[in-house]
Amino acid sequence: MVLKILAFLLLGIGALFIFVAEPIAKKLGLIEKVAINSAESEFNEEDDNRVKREQAILQVKKYGLYILTPAVVLIFIVFR
Repeated sequence: MVLKILAFLLLGIGALFIFVAEPIAKKLGLIEKVAINSAESEFNEEDDNRVKREQAILQVKKYGLYILTPAVVLIFIVFR
């Protein structure tokens, strides 16, 4: 019973990270902290900001997937 609750809790947290990635990235200030590679620096300032925003959002979504994946595996194990 405890494993079922833990699995769904992790599933919810991981899904929440994925769905609200943009506000999380803005709140934590990750957009300003992202460094752009030298190959991508040929863009203008608007494109630089877009690339930084997208990279920060993808980073948060990646962390959400890190939480979501073990939850899905745990659900498969618990409900077999």
